[in-house]
Amino acid sequence: MQQLNPFKYRTSLTVISLVWTAITAVHILFLFFLYKLPFDVAWKDGLIFNLLFAVFSVGVLSGLNFEDENRPLLQRIMYFYVPLLAIMVTLWLIAGYSLADQFITTEEYHTFLVSSMKYRVLIGLVLFIMVVIVQQLIHYYRNFQLKELKMTRLENELQRSKVNTLQMQMQPHFLFNALNSISALTFEDSDKTRQMLIKLSEFLRYTTKYSEKQLVKLTDELSHIDQYLAIERLRFGERLLYKKEISKEAEERLLPCLVLQPVIENAIKHGVNQSLIPVEIRVVAKTDQDKLVITIINTKDGESRKKGTGTGLKNLSNRLRILYGERAHLQVQNDTDKFTVRIVIP
Repeated sequence: MQQLNPFKYRTSLTVISLVWTAITAVHILFLFFLYKLPFDVAWKDGLIFNLLFAVFSVGVLSGLNFEDENRPLLQRIMYFYVPLLAIMVTLWLIAGYSLADQFITTEEYHTFLVSSMKYRVLIGLVLFIMVVIVQQLIHYYRNFQLKELKMTRLENELQRSKVNTLQMQMQPHFLFNALNSISALTFEDSDKTRQMLIKLSEFLRYTTKYSEKQLVKLTDELSHIDQYLAIERLRFGERLLYKKEISKEAEERLLPCLVLQPVIENAIKHGVNQSLIPVEIRVVAKTDQDKLVITIINTKDGESRKKGTGTGLKNLSNRLRILYGERAHLQVQNDTDKFTVRIVIP
């Protein structure tokens, strides 16, 4: 299995360097105070053996890249760690004793060097285990980070997929209505049919252009609504009235693409479509405490009753919750003579 080499990471390298410096310092002080070796001998011994072990540790870490974690633990210890330990400690002692003989030539130290062999083997074992444990901790921590990153990416992809699904569900209702209107107008008014096809083309061009974007400016979204209502006005004529009240601060604010269309479509379906008198749709947008507040109000015939499942508004509410959590709100108020939808976007 591919292991993560901690020497590739600056922070890990700094920590390991500090640890080896501390081990070397303890080694030197131990020889100086306990074994009464001269300080110039003690620091040379400590530097030679610990620096060599640190260098050989790089080989150990590289060797761990070939560890097969699918093997049982006992087999890994017997056939991987024990041979690696034997090779490392043997090479370390051979190199250490050779260099120590070269740089420290006193008879007293030579005697100490021979007598300390068994202790150095034990120290090598302890240091090897320490290196392996530290490497494994770093390895599992890095793997944990990678898994967390992958999970975050998967969650983001899932959320994006949900948003796109909800967004796609908003389109068919309008297209079906538009195509039905075109079909009805084909034999009645060819000029209106041509106009509707042109406007429908412009509308779909916007949808294609901006549907890949998560956020758009309010001015762009309102332009899209203008195109949408221009098509619907060909269907309903003077029965459909439209007004906008947009503050300067709100114009450049960002909001999710195609947020307003399902609300306007709902106003037409349950307002204009069910009324024999003119119905006004009014869009009011302003900022309040750094939040974008959009209110869509449509008048309605007091005798009409709302029908349908409200799928468009439910999808919009779900979409806002996915994107913003509890920070976004969609509130609906159904009065006798008007229907109000209030959207708050952070």
